[in-house]
Amino acid sequence: MRFPKFFKKEEKEEIPQEHLTDCIHDWAMVAKTFVEPKPIAFPNSIELTELSMTGMTTILFQCTECKVFKQEHLKGIETTTLDNLMVKVDISGPEYILKDGKTYILMRYVKPQENLQVR
Repeated sequence: MRFPKFFKKEEKEEIPQEHLTDCIHDWAMVAKTFVEPKPIAFPNSIELTELSMTGMTTILFQCTECKVFKQEHLKGIETTTLDNLMVKVDISGPEYILKDGKTYILMRYVKPQENLQVR
């Protein structure tokens, strides 16, 4: 199996260590990922149970000056499942949700245009 070009490891320019300590970092967010909460309990691990109940967000930053990366892990997530569903609706149209034998439809409301009457 061949991987696309963006999966290949690229040669990175070495940054001198003395430049890293002199830089006043100007962090810019590069990527944000999250693990959604799931109601799963791990009997032998309080940490895993807490993580599964709250979820976790990981944010990757890069300095605009010296190109050094830093990442932060935060408990909880910034977006909800409803927010994710609304993004899907904007991309692909109505989402159908089945719950307790009932079907719900989540779709974007489009306000009807007012037409001017011609005399």
